[in-house]
Amino acid sequence: MTSDEALALIHQALATALEKDVAVTPQTDLFADGILDSLDTMIFFLNLEELSGAKFPDKNLVEAGYNKVSRIIEHLAAQQSPS
Repeated sequence: MTSDEALALIHQALATALEKDVAVTPQTDLFADGILDSLDTMIFFLNLEELSGAKFPDKNLVEAGYNKVSRIIEHLAAQQSPS
């Protein structure tokens, strides 16, 4: 998966979780920028897993750096999408 494809999936998952379009860039911090709260985060990552087929760690996502869009893109780009 390319970085652009990963960013498109992030946009799609955010739009579904928040029920509105949100502009993000690789530099966006989803929590510090006030885009996601704890409930929205769970919905966002469930949507993203469903869309991409990628799995995210069950541990604290912020501690793992998944509050940054760039970290999510790296994770998605490293995953193989299911056929």
